[in-house]
Amino acid sequence: MFLNICEYYAFLVSRKEKHMWIREHIPSLIELCKSLLKGKTVFYDINQVVLTN
Repeated sequence: MFLNICEYYAFLVSRKEKHMWIREHIPSLIELCKSLLKGKTVFYDINQVVLTN
């Protein structure tokens, strides 16, 4: 699932109309990545933060 989210962001980079959306959402994704690397569970956070909008 995490890899799919990263792939989705990579797909959006090619669409200029989505660049502002990426700028607004990438900081929260970075925080989730930090939590994941620390071994924390992030599944519910991904559902609330990344998939909104």
